[in-house]
Amino acid sequence: INGLLIVSGGLGLFDKEVAIKAGGYDHKSFAEDIDMITRMREYMYDNKLDHVVEYIPDSQCWTEGPNSLQVYSRQRTRWGKGLIQYIYNHRKFFFNPRYGRVGFFTYPYFFFFEWLAPIIEFIGVLLYIYLIATHQINWPYAIILIIFVYTFSIMITTLAILWDQLTFRWYKSWKQVFGLCAMAFIEPFIYHPLVVFFALRGYYFYLTRRKLAWGTMTRQGFDQNNKNSPPIKTTTN
Repeated sequence: INGLLIVSGGLGLFDKEVAIKAGGYDHKSFAEDIDMITRMREYMYDNKLDHVVEYIPDSQCWTEGPNSLQVYSRQRTRWGKGLIQYIYNHRKFFFNPRYGRVGFFTYPYFFFFEWLAPIIEFIGVLLYIYLIATHQINWPYAIILIIFVYTFSIMITTLAILWDQLTFRWYKSWKQVFGLCAMAFIEPFIYHPLVVFFALRGYYFYLTRRKLAWGTMTRQGFDQNNKNSPPIKTTTN
């Protein structure tokens, strides 16, 4: 629906003239790509110029994820701070007909499902604990509901992975595919709680105006079998 606001940090191509006229990268922003694209779209909408942001579904490059909890925490906290910063700075998009699909669909999606989601989840956990402590839980119903939500989540993930493999054969072996599917069983207990916690941490840093450096991202690279190859450290400012 031409509503994209994010272009991959690993590989993104921009119209240089429009990017410059929209202000280019903001060195104060912790959400550099979505911030700049939103300002580019704002420039095009304000000047009534047709435009499109396209997504290429085929992988064109590789980017390396964090290899330690410390680096992962720093990255996700930065993203959380960048998200709330973005939501506040571009609040005029919220259900604003002047900005078309972005104003009616994409920005509200980020508001409700990206920014508010960790807050609602955290409040939900606290409420659940309170209901348990005060004996207000209907346990037969609660257990059925928890099992349903858990298995439904696993089903969506495994179907996506299997369908992707059957269609495009991205992975070299089915062992890799089944390994990814197995991760879906533990993701709600380990990975997802960390995502929520680090997002809330980023919100806290923003609201308290606490400084957050980009920090050093340690890269292992592809040649992990060569013990003589030291990790690559990159710092982005």
